[in-house]
Amino acid sequence: MSANSFDSLLDYQDQIQQLISKAERSLYWFDTDLSSSGIEKPELATLIRQFLAGSNLARVKILLHDDAWFWRKCSHLTELLTVFGHAVEIRLSNEVDKAPGEQFLLSEAGVVRRFFPTSMRGEASESGTVRTLCQQRFDDLWSRAEPPSEGRRLSI
Repeated sequence: MSANSFDSLLDYQDQIQQLISKAERSLYWFDTDLSSSGIEKPELATLIRQFLAGSNLARVKILLHDDAWFWRKCSHLTELLTVFGHAVEIRLSNEVDKAPGEQFLLSEAGVVRRFFPTSMRGEASESGTVRTLCQQRFDDLWSRAEPPSEGRRLSI
């Protein structure tokens, strides 16, 4: 299947929403701070809640360069951490890995990639090769990542 290119914020957010709705067991997200993703919208948090509630095996891993925006603006998603904290993990990339570059959301259904953080240009693809390359990159970055600076908020 060919890649579906996009170059606007709305198209990017639409591709993210479509991929989350197709995911079955895993979501791996690598982004600077998620501020362009639409993650702060209640609809996206609802999709992620449905994804996590759909299977005991469902997992979300979020890897960020900076988590300050996430903790300030993503109240719907941070609320999910109180219920699904066992299935959602957030880490910060190592200083060595903070160079600008490709950002992506990956699942077994496909991948949505933004080629550069300052541009909305990217593609959504179901290609096994692209998914494998993104998975390898994510695993490499994840192995060097650190816990978030704000810590996990359990709201106890």
